Amino acid sequence: MPVAEEPTQVAEAALSAVRYHLRPQLGLLASPLVVDLPDVRMWIVPGVAPAFVRAEGPLYFMGPTWRIDLH
Repeated sequence: MPVAEEPTQVAEAALSAVRYHLRPQLGLLASPLVVDLPDVRMWIVPGVAPAFVRAEGPLYFMGPTWRIDLH
């Protein structure tokens, strides 16, 4: 779900990106095994052709948190 609109800069262009907050949902069988899954945050520039700007979160199940940034 969209959380906020934030100014960001890609190369030399100043853009306004929408930050999304994703909360993974586990099924009934997996939820007792995993106590806490980290949330994933993504920044997308809206428009006719939405563009990915940044992401923070694990790349795979129970993996470390990564930050992927477009410069």
